[in-house]
Amino acid sequence: MKQGLDCYYNSCTDSDSYIYLEMKLGLAGRCVADKLVKKIFSNGYFMEYTEKSMEIFIATSFYGSDRPDFDFVDSVVKLCVNEGIFSGEMLEKYGILTSEKIQEDYFFAVKRRKEISFDEKYLLISTQKLSELTGIILEGEREEKPERNENREPKESNAPELEEIEEYVKLNKYTFSARDFKAYYDDKGWFGNWKNSAQLWQKNAEKLKPKPKFDSFNNYVGATYTEEEKKRILEANRRKHGYGSRAADELN
Repeated sequence: MKQGLDCYYNSCTDSDSYIYLEMKLGLAGRCVADKLVKKIFSNGYFMEYTEKSMEIFIATSFYGSDRPDFDFVDSVVKLCVNEGIFSGEMLEKYGILTSEKIQEDYFFAVKRRKEISFDEKYLLISTQKLSELTGIILEGEREEKPERNENREPKESNAPELEEIEEYVKLNKYTFSARDFKAYYDDKGWFGNWKNSAQLWQKNAEKLKPKPKFDSFNNYVGATYTEEEKKRILEANRRKHGYGSRAADELN
């Protein structure tokens, strides 16, 4: 019996979660996330998440020198979990990638099929919602899953203390704020190894460092020259640009 989809619905408008993902990890991160969702729908409404399955995913989904490694894919998955694109509950409990939205889109897409197979323990939507999407009348003795409370307190079972984060930041000579890092994940929820998230934060902090400015001679602003170098460069630029040019005057 066929499980996956040949195509799936994709909104023309990006959610804030996807915008934030692209801001943090660039187009490469967005591409990985999109291909993961595509792979999930081609399988059904979830996919296994292990290092082996991801190596196979990378080998079959990317080509050429721009192929990401497992660590980058793992950083994308962690950010997707933090932003609610994937369910941290399902990843931690069963080692799979899925979400409520993915499941709703999948079951709505397969509602015309004569047979629909699903594993109830992997469902994030209630059986009542499943019936509404597919038109299938489920057996009455099946236990009804309560609708998820989107306002529930974020999970903090893996939350480190601020002092622990500060010590780790200092030890590794990271430049981001430990307090901001903790506040962000206290709000979004802590999943997996927080030190991996700290490494990702540092990479993003380095990307956001201002680039040094250059002068007309392609030297760092504030570069010093010897008097002989000044004369030589000044004369060369005067011959090339003429007297009074900005490039020539910068050495004065």
